[in-house]
Amino acid sequence: MRQVAVLLGFALVLSGCDSEPDFDERFEAAQAEIEEKAESIENDLEAADARSADKADKSGPDKANGEVVPDPVS
Repeated sequence: MRQVAVLLGFALVLSGCDSEPDFDERFEAAQAEIEEKAESIENDLEAADARSADKADKSGPDKANGEVVPDPVS
């Protein structure tokens, strides 16, 4: 009876080890998370660049003749 209990305990220990992810699984999960964050950062930067370009277009050179219009000095 004691041997059966030891074998069952050993089987439980081995079955618990199966549920932990190995290195490759952890690496793939981390890589996917990093790629997702990088894509999010790139999208944020592109949106910021687009907003910046819109502001520059509105306050940039005079589009009628291509010259910079000086600010009036009071």
